[in-house]
Amino acid sequence: MAKVLVSDFFGKNGTSLHTLFSDVKSWEKYILSLQNYRKIWLFSGFMTMFQTLLAQQNIVSRLVNQADGERKITNMVHLAELIQEASSHESGIEKSLRWLNQKIEEGDSSASSHQLRLESDENLVKIVTVHKAKGLEYPVVFLPFLWSSWSGNSEIISFHDPDSLEFFIDFGSKLKKHQDLAQKERLAENLRFLYVAFTRARYCCYFTWGPVSNMENSALSYLFQQHFAGQHIEAGEKSSLQDLLGKVLNGQQKLLSIAARPDKACQHSRVGQTELPQLSVKKFQGTINTNWQVTSYSQISRSHGSHQETSSQESPAQLPPETSNDRFSFPKGPAAGSCLHLMFEEIDFQQCTPDHTQEIVAKHLSRSGFDLTWTQPVCQWIEEIVHTPLNESGELRLRNITRKNRIDELGFYFSLQDVHLDKLNRVLNSADVAPLDENLQGLNGLMKGFIDLVFRVKGKYFIADYKSNYLGPQLEHYGKIHLQDAMCDHHYDLQYLIYTVALHRFLQSRLEDYDYNSHFGGVYYLFLRGMLCQKGPQTGVFSTLPESTFIEELNSCFLEKI
Repeated sequence: MAKVLVSDFFGKNGTSLHTLFSDVKSWEKYILSLQNYRKIWLFSGFMTMFQTLLAQQNIVSRLVNQADGERKITNMVHLAELIQEASSHESGIEKSLRWLNQKIEEGDSSASSHQLRLESDENLVKIVTVHKAKGLEYPVVFLPFLWSSWSGNSEIISFHDPDSLEFFIDFGSKLKKHQDLAQKERLAENLRFLYVAFTRARYCCYFTWGPVSNMENSALSYLFQQHFAGQHIEAGEKSSLQDLLGKVLNGQQKLLSIAARPDKACQHSRVGQTELPQLSVKKFQGTINTNWQVTSYSQISRSHGSHQETSSQESPAQLPPETSNDRFSFPKGPAAGSCLHLMFEEIDFQQCTPDHTQEIVAKHLSRSGFDLTWTQPVCQWIEEIVHTPLNESGELRLRNITRKNRIDELGFYFSLQDVHLDKLNRVLNSADVAPLDENLQGLNGLMKGFIDLVFRVKGKYFIADYKSNYLGPQLEHYGKIHLQDAMCDHHYDLQYLIYTVALHRFLQSRLEDYDYNSHFGGVYYLFLRGMLCQKGPQTGVFSTLPESTFIEELNSCFLEKI
């Protein structure tokens, strides 16, 4: 995270970083802003996200005053255009990042679209070949290499027969006749290029000339030879060469100013040396806490030997029939779970009909590698889920949650300050939650995670987590007792407690009059395969509301400094 904030996109330094990390509200603001950029990229595309980032972080106005600011801005915009172009072929954040990493590793900049751009089209030198300059005009032109020419030593040469004009390619015969014809054609082409080069300047054209190796084969030398009549100019006879060039190129009118190269290089005065202080590297006197790290629920839960979300070994009696095409036979495993999560993240609950969700469902099924024949069954399944009552009164349903009253995939970080494991386990035991492993490491630093859904109803805030676990082929397998067993087996009780502490801290920092008992509504774990509107909260819905005193005690365990 620190690397992102000190980049040119955010422009933080050491001092501002320290201030930011010390201010919980400012820190959470940046976390939320990054989450917002991710959502814009997902729903509106990369370039929309990039333009929003430029505007909100004042990147252009901040960089333009730096010495190389224009160069950085140009590079950013150029790279953004390349990513946008790649995104049109490879949709999705992961695929775009994979494309970018691949291009960085390849290091191939041969494509014209990858060439480094100029910062601005004004007041800058443009370096172009004579061939590219054809038809263009520039105020001042420099031609530095007019003495260069083809040496004629290539193994493969091409030429036309002078009589039949038939085109020939010689693959190394070394025949002098062929070499001469190829050299002649090359000279003719170079003369045409020389004309193009000299006529590109609007006001002035500079070029250098002198006795350089192989210059006698160049186009300009050929022109001079027509006037020099075979005169041989030695390398040291600069004045003679200068006089001859003046006669040849100026004629009756002085169109060309000729200046000889000075005999000695310019003498530069040396700046007086001053006594410089002896510098040395400052010795580090502090200490680095090597136990500090970022951890998560999944890392902690491994110490319990907790199961994966779907078991890889299910008894034959519980396997659904292969011919069925319903929620129980929908593919199992992490890929299926991620696919369903992405659907619920994008779907508008209040417009959740098969017609409305069909495009979203088909898109994520295709991206996850599932057969599109699942589209209609999954659309009907999702419609059933969002209409299922989550409480006994039937008032609480996903269907009633508006976009402005929900946050999908709420990311969080909260501090863990040398957590005392014994005390934490005593608190967990008091709520019948399995204790953590006594040898567990890493409870000093930050706890991170993502809450599938946080929603607000009548001033209360709720947590919802989607679970695609396969517990059996019938609704009875998703009743209250079975869900309670699944929550314990997979250690989801620890997960929702961590989520509750995270939301508790978040609301404390956002609501001035926050009170846990008044504002926190509870936790819902939605086992999607068991949710049916007619059954309501009796199948597929696990709900709980931890006591406020317990959450405060758990929160203090994470904050306690030993």
